[in-house]
Amino acid sequence: TTEEEAACYKALNEKYAEYGAAYDEVVSYISRGSKDKARQVCNEQLTDCSDNMDFVLSEMEAYMQTEVNEVTARQRTLGGIMQTVSLGAVIMIALLLVFAVVCSQRAVSPIKQATVQLEKIITEIQSGNGDLTKRIHVKSEDEVGKLAGGINVFLETLQRIMGQIVVDSKEMGEVVSSVVGSVGIANDSA
Repeated sequence: TTEEEAACYKALNEKYAEYGAAYDEVVSYISRGSKDKARQVCNEQLTDCSDNMDFVLSEMEAYMQTEVNEVTARQRTLGGIMQTVSLGAVIMIALLLVFAVVCSQRAVSPIKQATVQLEKIITEIQSGNGDLTKRIHVKSEDEVGKLAGGINVFLETLQRIMGQIVVDSKEMGEVVSSVVGSVGIANDSA
C-alpha cells in the first residue's frame, strides 16, 4: 500500500472510532430516557461521522480502482509481450524447419545422384554391356564425394585388371595356337 492509502486507512479507523463513540453516546442517552438528546447527537455527530466515513471510503475506493487499472495495464502489456514472444517463437520454429529441410536436401541430393549413377553402371556391368570407362561425377569433397572417388578408383582398378586379362588371354591364345600348331607339325612328321 502507498502512504496515501495508509493515511486513508488510518483516517477510516479514526472516523470509525468517532462513530463508535457517538453511537455509544446515543445508546447512553436512550437508556437514560433522553430521547431528544439522543436524536440531536444522531443528527449532528453520527451523520457527520457517517459522511466522513463515506468520504474516506470513496477515497480508498478511488485508490483501489487506480491500482486495479495499473495492474490491468501491466497485464495487457505482459499479454502483448507474451503474444510477441509466442509469435517470435513460432517464426523461429518455422525458419528452423525450413533451414532443416534445405540442409537435408543439400546433404541428400549428392547421395541420390551418386547412387543413381552407380546403379546405372552396375546394371550395365550385370547385363554384360558394362563400360568400365564410365565414372561417377564427383561434385564435392565431403564424405559423399570421397565415397564416389573411392568407387571411381575401384572402377579404374577393375578396368586395368580386365584390360590385363584381355591382353593375357590374347597372348595365351597365341601361345596355345602356337603349341597346337607345333603339336600338329610334330604329329605329321612322326
